[in-house]
Amino acid sequence: MKYKVAVVDNDELYLGRMCRLFGEKYADKLTIYSYSSVDNYEKGKENNRFDLVLYAEGIIAPQDIPKGTLTAYFVGQNDIDKIEDIPAICKFQKHEILLKQIMDMCLESEVTHYTKKNVLGNITKVLYVTSAQGGVGASTVAVAAAKHFAQTGKKVLYISLEKNSITDMFFRPTEESTFSDVIYTLKSKKANMISRVENIVQKDDSGVYFFSPCRTVFDMNELTLTDIEQLLKEICSMGSYEYIIVDALLEYDEAGYFLCDYADNILLVSDGSQASEHKLEKLIEAMLIWDSQKDARFVTKSSLVYNRFDSKYGSQSPQLDIKIQGGIPKYEGAQEKQIADQIAAMRFWDNVCV
Repeated sequence: MKYKVAVVDNDELYLGRMCRLFGEKYADKLTIYSYSSVDNYEKGKENNRFDLVLYAEGIIAPQDIPKGTLTAYFVGQNDIDKIEDIPAICKFQKHEILLKQIMDMCLESEVTHYTKKNVLGNITKVLYVTSAQGGVGASTVAVAAAKHFAQTGKKVLYISLEKNSITDMFFRPTEESTFSDVIYTLKSKKANMISRVENIVQKDDSGVYFFSPCRTVFDMNELTLTDIEQLLKEICSMGSYEYIIVDALLEYDEAGYFLCDYADNILLVSDGSQASEHKLEKLIEAMLIWDSQKDARFVTKSSLVYNRFDSKYGSQSPQLDIKIQGGIPKYEGAQEKQIADQIAAMRFWDNVCV
């Protein structure tokens, strides 16, 4: 796997040499992004997902380092292992040794990332429900997934990252707090962030925990990749939920890659129409490219369900090399909440999260 490493150091001469050297010798292993100040890094990380951030000693205080991303101090002495419990790597050493230390940190983080073990020793499973296009009922299927696992006695959190979320069609809010408050909390970077987020979570009569949609759709424009990473990682580390169901349209960008990467399982939704199948083929093709370029396993952990499937107007593409969980019939005249309840009772769910 190729890693992305951010180096925040005001020694621009050193940064230039490091970027050139690693670009020439280790371009197949990692990419170095250099920032001469913390402010520049904060701007750059909004559109990039970094596996590791190296801060020059003295450029930022330990208590000011944002949570949610693997970090280390980049120090000038070889005998410093930690600074206030934050790992340290010496910048002045042979490049082979420096590479090994960076790779070891990234690999160790990757193992922790995939198991998602929390402080209680439990593992939170993340199911990403998505589609290649809107309008195929992916949100209804995602809600059904949350309801199904809640009915089996699991503690489940449903998170909609859709800009025009319809969460309130399925779950009944009882408080005024919304996902807008979650975004504000993430941006504020205050202490006890996860406790503040937990206070915004609501519980539906079905047993599913959820966030009410934003007060306005424009609030979702403020949500960055860094915010999404921090939110999911913090919730998983807390250990309160056995399942997190993420509902979001798959975009072919850093956020889309992160959601596919962080999820334990991916459930794709199609309605079998010609347009939907054509876009689905392109989606799987993109996953295969990610798999080959970044040594990922997105297609392997993906499966497909056909929603509102009509054999008269829809068809299953024989070219899709992916596991098909089954088909969901059309429920004529039923409300979306009733449809979600029907889908939640279907038998294929135990094969989705394995």
